[in-house]
Amino acid sequence: MNEHSARPVRLVMINAGKFDYGEIDLSLPVHLVGQNNVGKTTLISTLQFLYIDNQKQMHFSRPMDETRRYYFPGAESYILFECLTPAGYMVTGARGLGPLKRYEFERFLYRGSYDRNDYIDSDTNEVLDFQNRIAPALSSRDYASLTPSELMEALTSVGRGKTPFLGLVPVKNRTDYGKFRKIFRNLLHLAHLSQEELKKFLIDVNSSELKRTEIDLTTDFSEKHRLVKKSACTLADLKASAENANQILQLDDNRRGVQKELPCLYSAALHALKREREAAISEIESHGKALAELKQKETALRDNLNRNTRREGELHEKAGALKSSLKEFRELKKITDGYMEDLEAGAINSLDHRLTQVQVALRDASRANEGRTRERQLRAEERLEQLENRMKHIGSLAVLALKNASPRTLSVLRLFNEKILELPEGPGGIETAGREELINNLEQLGSCIDDEKELFRKSFIAIDLKRVPKPDLKKLTDLDALREEIAAQKEQIQTDGEVIEAIQKKKSLENERKALKEQLEDKRRRRDNWLRYCETEVKACQWQNDLDKVERDLEETAAEKEKNSRELEDLEEKGRQHQRMRDAAETTLNMLTRVTGELPGPEPGWKQDPLVSEGDDALILVNNFRKKYEERNRLSQRIADRLAILERATYAEYKAADETAALVRLRQDMDAIGEKEEALRKLWSGLASDVSQSMKSLLKSLDTLRRRVNSLNNRLSKVSVSDLKQLKLVLNENSRITGLVKQGMEADTMPLFADREQVERSLESLGKLLETAGGRIELKDMFSLSFEILDSTGRTRKFTRLENIESNGTTITIKVLVNLMLLKDLLPENRARIPFYLDEASSLDRDNLASVVDMAFEMGFPAILASPDPMDVASRIYFMKDTGGRVYLDPDLSCIEVERHRQNV
Repeated sequence: MNEHSARPVRLVMINAGKFDYGEIDLSLPVHLVGQNNVGKTTLISTLQFLYIDNQKQMHFSRPMDETRRYYFPGAESYILFECLTPAGYMVTGARGLGPLKRYEFERFLYRGSYDRNDYIDSDTNEVLDFQNRIAPALSSRDYASLTPSELMEALTSVGRGKTPFLGLVPVKNRTDYGKFRKIFRNLLHLAHLSQEELKKFLIDVNSSELKRTEIDLTTDFSEKHRLVKKSACTLADLKASAENANQILQLDDNRRGVQKELPCLYSAALHALKREREAAISEIESHGKALAELKQKETALRDNLNRNTRREGELHEKAGALKSSLKEFRELKKITDGYMEDLEAGAINSLDHRLTQVQVALRDASRANEGRTRERQLRAEERLEQLENRMKHIGSLAVLALKNASPRTLSVLRLFNEKILELPEGPGGIETAGREELINNLEQLGSCIDDEKELFRKSFIAIDLKRVPKPDLKKLTDLDALREEIAAQKEQIQTDGEVIEAIQKKKSLENERKALKEQLEDKRRRRDNWLRYCETEVKACQWQNDLDKVERDLEETAAEKEKNSRELEDLEEKGRQHQRMRDAAETTLNMLTRVTGELPGPEPGWKQDPLVSEGDDALILVNNFRKKYEERNRLSQRIADRLAILERATYAEYKAADETAALVRLRQDMDAIGEKEEALRKLWSGLASDVSQSMKSLLKSLDTLRRRVNSLNNRLSKVSVSDLKQLKLVLNENSRITGLVKQGMEADTMPLFADREQVERSLESLGKLLETAGGRIELKDMFSLSFEILDSTGRTRKFTRLENIESNGTTITIKVLVNLMLLKDLLPENRARIPFYLDEASSLDRDNLASVVDMAFEMGFPAILASPDPMDVASRIYFMKDTGGRVYLDPDLSCIEVERHRQNV
């Protein structure tokens, strides 16, 4: 391997994907070791950002918008590739633009080697700001951003302008770069490459050399074949239907003659209908005007009649009211005869007073309880006795001895029962040995009272006197107050007695109350009648005079009403006559309107220029038009019927539904049968030639693909991997499909115009070919791939499908060899080295895996392996560990070297 081959030598990830920082060597085979989901695939898939220019051509496990957000979550995210190029070391990569720009990224390039300090602060270990730190520092190394097309130019030098040349993919042209992208994507996803995908892959890679990879018979030829078949059938049917066609054209000529007469007949009928309709309208308007005048007179008469009717009703109502008042007056006079007003008023007052007494007694009887009332009466009698006794001894009350006592002494009296103060001095009351001694004792008791606190205190007792009132000695000896209280007690005793009596006589009182009410109501009713009689007596004479006048007015109003009714009947009879004549005119108008509406509308091109006199009857003219119109329609129907026969005979070539177009075309076709035969001959020749040439191109593509497979086998024969000594791809032709293709190549030899049967045979033969192919013939269906494997024991085994190979390791080896050989064909010898991902490394045993890695490295393709467990088959082993969902891959701490390939670098 040439040590000066262009190649990426280092991959660096900063804040990208799961990596806070990651750095691996790409110049030698490497082995990534770590558990599942630690980030191995994340790291390997970044190679697409180096080798694939267009995001749409990249392949990730998730949609591209989610992928960008994953790899470039912020403006401090970088994926860098240090590359050895023909111009020395250069760094290319992509930097994130942040969420405001939808997590897009920008590719860039600058001269020189990768330096960690260009991106990360050595003291804080934080990523430097791009605008303020990174960009200024790299500007001296020709830092430049790259568009996708500029990246492709830098990788390949194809169409390169001022873009620096990386030389990592030194292909000849853009087409070869497209092939490179497809092969490189396969190398990243070898595990998913099936047998069918390998076939499609071989076709895609060699597509520029293949003349044709498919034929869409439905799109390319079926329509032309249908058109030829249809045209041939149409022509044959037209010849067979010539007699019918000529009859159709003759009927059309006859119809055209009738058609010329229709516009004038239609215009004359329409003009006459219009004239007679206008006359009918004029008559309707005349009778309508007369009816309006009669209606106006009738309205005035009805207004008079209504006024007289209302007046008659009002007079009847007034007479009724007067008669009612006079009748009431006579009845009042009768029932009040002998009424004595003063005597009756006294009787009402007496009854009303007694009713009040009875109601009060009943109210008290209803509210009072006999037992409690009697107790209250007894207490009142006892109190009356006490008061009368005090009145009797008012001059000898014992309390008079204290009228000159001090306030303190009087305050002591609050300690005694108030009734003691009402007792007389002497036997039966209060007896004292000496007044002075009594006062002194009271004074001593008074000294025990604290006036401020109103508190009586002795050694054995304390009494709060705030709520105990001082006795009013003046009130005890006040004769007027005593008399009032005695009178009140007597009244209470009497009231309670009456209540007790009322309770005992309640039933009799209720009966008395009922009788009193009835008597009182009768008395008041007689009084009211008397008062109304007195009031109306002075009006009765006037009422009689008013009634006489109302009856005279009624006679006059009835006579006026009868006159109005007679005049109204005359007007109504005249109105009926005018209405009958108007209805007749409207019937005529409706008939004319209906006839006008039933006329078919004027057809396009008809000129309304009638040549008729004013006396022509409209219905006669309409009848003449209809006869000609129906004759035209009968001719049209005969034409339509014969066209339908022709349509069936020519398989809908002349559609009866579109008669005008069918007739025009029929005239043209009958005049151009010879021209149609020549056009059909040319159409057939073109179709047969196109089918033949397309089939030939498809077979040539198959031959080209067979040569490419043979060339690939020549290169594979020079390579052996461990126990796989030789591998050969075998392209097996699908005889069923290729047989159809070869049949199609003979299409241009089929005759067409020998005779009608020969025409049908030729068309049927080509039609069967198109139908048998199922609408599409694809190059991938014309062959299958099988594999011949020569193992270390000399045994040759054949497998028809990749999926049938019992060893997964052998399958992986085959996929690697095929893809690397195809990729090597695109690249000049020893001009570039391209790393690739060898997945499912654990499915190969150690020796086979080592052999594949060594073989690929010799061809210029350093392998990147990935598995949970390490094996000593690569030059460097990187141990990856997930810490809190993030990975930090430092080559100084995470990498060990295995001396296997250093001598080849």
